[in-house]
Amino acid sequence: MAYINWNDSFSVGNPVIDSQHKNLVDLVNELHDAMKAGKGQDSLSHVYASLIEYIEMHFRTEEAMFGVTEYPHKEMHVNEHKKLMEEAYELKAKFEDGGKFLTIETLNFVRDWVLHHIKVTDMGYRDFI
Repeated sequence: MAYINWNDSFSVGNPVIDSQHKNLVDLVNELHDAMKAGKGQDSLSHVYASLIEYIEMHFRTEEAMFGVTEYPHKEMHVNEHKKLMEEAYELKAKFEDGGKFLTIETLNFVRDWVLHHIKVTDMGYRDFI
């Protein structure tokens, strides 16, 4: 069973953004499955590479949409993107420096992003895109 199941409550009503968000949910579930199989630490290299690549591309997509809309909170939203990127890079750097036990911290980071950033922050632009 999936750790997080995609459902309509995650949808911002834009097929491009929704598809990207589904990919993030898949990444969370992949890490969770690896942890359950006792291979969480082994999967972190792939997870960090995918996560960094994904969020850079995804944030560019969202921010481009903000540029052509009247979304009033775009500056605050972009600042939240920067904060999330910093956190992702910090986790990756800890891992590359030999950090142990980062699977739970990483899973919590990505899960919280899905449950807060998508379901709360991203819903703020739903009516503008």
